[in-house]
Amino acid sequence: MVLRDMNGQEEYEARLKAYKGESKNSPPIWEADRSADSAHEIFYRKGPVLLSELEKNIGTENFLSLCKKMLKNNIDNTSDFLEMLRKTEGDKIGSWFEDLLKTK
Repeated sequence: MVLRDMNGQEEYEARLKAYKGESKNSPPIWEADRSADSAHEIFYRKGPVLLSELEKNIGTENFLSLCKKMLKNNIDNTSDFLEMLRKTEGDKIGSWFEDLLKTK
């Protein structure tokens, strides 16, 4: 989001496209091994791509609010994040995002 704010939508979309390509054959984020050879692609390429999908789905204002709640509540793991997401955005969004984490 900072990249988009500083360099514009076109640069942001180009970077996301590159990240999608770089992480295309990596395993899902769900329960990924941080010491695996593909960890960089999983967490630092695929992670931003999936978070951008969440932002598109719930809107930028709601996404920023979610991030602020995450920091305020010291959310530091996936299950707590998904629980908070379900409480703020509903079960449909929570289940959709959990599925992305498990399959993409």
